[in-house]
Amino acid sequence: MLDHNPDNLPPGVEATVASLDSADLYRAARASTGVLATVSAAAARRHAADLPTAMAAYVTCALFAASADRATAKARLQ
Repeated sequence: MLDHNPDNLPPGVEATVASLDSADLYRAARASTGVLATVSAAAARRHAADLPTAMAAYVTCALFAASADRATAKARLQ
């Protein structure tokens, strides 16, 4: 996406920028999964490709699970 035309960036790309805070990094990584899914689907339609989805699904699940685990741990500390 970084070499994409800067005047035509995919929707939501701004949410993929994060500070060095771990919670913000998780948030940006989760946002990246949505942007990448959208861009990949558009590319697959344009080039008639059937993209593999198993790795993307695994990474997405892992990011959301890690985020939920962090939220649960944080709530327990309060």
